[in-house]
Amino acid sequence: MRLEIKTTPAIINFNTENASLKKPAIPKDILDIKTEKFDFIIDRDKGSLQIDQNQCFNEAGLKDIRAFMDDYVSYAKQKVSEGVDRIVREGNNLANIQNGMDGFVENADHNAFGLFQHEFNIDFIPKSRPIINYMPDKIKTDYKPGKIINNSIPSNELGEYKAGKVNIYMKQMNSIEINVIGDNSDRMV
Repeated sequence: MRLEIKTTPAIINFNTENASLKKPAIPKDILDIKTEKFDFIIDRDKGSLQIDQNQCFNEAGLKDIRAFMDDYVSYAKQKVSEGVDRIVREGNNLANIQNGMDGFVENADHNAFGLFQHEFNIDFIPKSRPIINYMPDKIKTDYKPGKIINNSIPSNELGEYKAGKVNIYMKQMNSIEINVIGDNSDRMV
């Protein structure tokens, strides 16, 4: 036995109509736009930076006249005070002769050796930091926004619009046809 199979494919077809827009030849819109400019104002007070290094220079020995005079006046007062103290001490030592003390030897020893004993030290300068004063900038801003004034008059003539169309249809339906050819058939059970 022989089988014969015939198939027919499905065919889809479509028709289209294009969209169209008809505008008026000359638009009658009246365009009237005015602008007001914006304004941005910046007012700035400059800042300042002040660095005072007088104390650092004074410690390094680079003194101005005022600091120099103050230092040497205090140094002179100290030396006068030490001199008066030494004279009073020597006088008291000499006055103690009556108590059996030899003030001449003590005064001579101090004047020969005691006045010239010094201590030395290593020091680094400057010890003080400079004084820094900073006043930042002051910025004041003012803003006046701009404006757009639209006095346009649109035209009412919009034109004519025709929408497009798409028509879809089946031109041919699909099918399957099966035929048996011949009268002999094999059967198995």
